[in-house]
Amino acid sequence: MDQPLRTTLEELIEARTTRRDMVKSIVAAGGAMTAVWCLPSTALTASASTATAAAGLQEEGLEALPPFPHVHQSDNPRSVTTAEVAEGYRTQVLIKWGDPVVAGARPMDVHNPSAEEQELQFGYNNDFVAYLPIERGSDNSRHGLLCVNNEYTNPELMFSGITRRDKMETRTDDHIRIEAAAHGHSIVEIRQDSDGVWQVVADSPLNRRITMRTRMEVSGPARGHDRLKTEADPRGREVSGTINNCSGGVTPWGTVLSGEENFHFYFRGELGDDSEAENYKRYSVTGGGDYSFYRIDDRFDLSQAPHCYRHQL
Repeated sequence: MDQPLRTTLEELIEARTTRRDMVKSIVAAGGAMTAVWCLPSTALTASASTATAAAGLQEEGLEALPPFPHVHQSDNPRSVTTAEVAEGYRTQVLIKWGDPVVAGARPMDVHNPSAEEQELQFGYNNDFVAYLPIERGSDNSRHGLLCVNNEYTNPELMFSGITRRDKMETRTDDHIRIEAAAHGHSIVEIRQDSDGVWQVVADSPLNRRITMRTRMEVSGPARGHDRLKTEADPRGREVSGTINNCSGGVTPWGTVLSGEENFHFYFRGELGDDSEAENYKRYSVTGGGDYSFYRIDDRFDLSQAPHCYRHQL
């Protein structure tokens, strides 16, 4: 947001409606409230619809809600190459796929990428971002850690000569290793300067990647459980890596929670007739996943490693 700071999104929402007003409106207006709440995303320029909704509110004895700031709508959305935001806000690319994360890492050479370098670079595809102030427990909004999930990969966009239809056949093992290294989590130290511009703190000792190969210690009641005991760790105290991290959150004590979803897409191979059949059914593991990780890691080949990974389902 440009300096000086203007009205925040939180303040706009508070001005638009309070929790009590929202509950009261839902109870009083019933289904009509659904249309009203859809207006910001579906009818920003539909003045007739807005007027109709306002009239409906007045009939129910409710005041019309103040509008959000207008966001310019391009006449030709296909020509827009930058994000369009409300007055008083601006956008900035802080870090992107392949940028260095870990100290000493190099920017990605998109014409000659490698899995080893990808493990030190910013991962692919994210839909969760958390900001943690460097001073734990403070409200410092200018210096902190940016924690970003790297959920999945699109080989047809990452590599030349691969399409969505033929990706299972045309990907090489090197491609798959790069994809695997692009999964996980990226953590970088960031700082805002006096002009309001954000920068990644290069070579910070706090910068790191969590990948599919990162060893992690299990804590809590699950530690040592039989379902966590594998050939890699017969004690059931460690797991290797994380994949397909979707959304997440920040705990009150300053740690990040991130959850894996759709992990069943990563397993291939013959299921066989064994004691895990019910678990496979429960988790929709069919052996025909969309990824080819089984070619580079036995953990994802159901026919090769019955005790290596799948008993952690």
